Amino acid sequence: MAVSLGTSGTAFAYRSGPALDPLGEAAAFCDSTGGWLPLAATLNCTSATEWARELFAMDHPEVDAAVASGGAAGLAFLPYLSGERTPNRPDGTGVFVGLRASQGRDAIVYAVVEGVTFGLAYALDALRRTGVAPTEVTLIGGGSASDAWAQLCADVFGLPVVRPAIVEAAASGAARQAQWAVEGDRPRVAPAASQRFEPQPRAALHEAARRMATLREIAGANRL
Repeated sequence: MAVSLGTSGTAFAYRSGPALDPLGEAAAFCDSTGGWLPLAATLNCTSATEWARELFAMDHPEVDAAVASGGAAGLAFLPYLSGERTPNRPDGTGVFVGLRASQGRDAIVYAVVEGVTFGLAYALDALRRTGVAPTEVTLIGGGSASDAWAQLCADVFGLPVVRPAIVEAAASGAARQAQWAVEGDRPRVAPAASQRFEPQPRAALHEAARRMATLREIAGANRL
């Protein structure tokens, strides 16, 4: 399974047989080699984190430090700034819950990044319903350059995260697909250098996951 931290977020995988989500939240794309590419996308990923960064006029190292701080101090953020696709909430909006005067800039930024990451975890569950059973996640996209966010992904997903040292992962994948389609065989690719992040369970994350699930339910119940 791969997760891309781009303007929108995507989680996708490869299966040799049909990959169908009974709830219809994961798309069942066909692969040029005859397999299937189940994919689930969230509309709000670095679009949300960049919104928070620009709101506080922070640079990326400052955002990384806020994420590495490890806590939102009870604050939760539902990151539906552009509506949402997974789950299907086209009219959804962003929601902060648990705001207190004691919380500062770093807590708010952490809550935004955490909320986006929990949204991706929800997308991973959609892929699991298609039969995908990941043992690790390959992390790509612009947001993956952050060590702190990569570690948070491992912690929230409960899976090891591997970040390959490749800049244009999407272009590389498209080229490999094309090579396979033309030559009729799996391309032989040399292993790429990568960095690995092991999940570190935290009780605070379990509580945060519970809050996010409740917020998602409320957003669904309030649909017009």
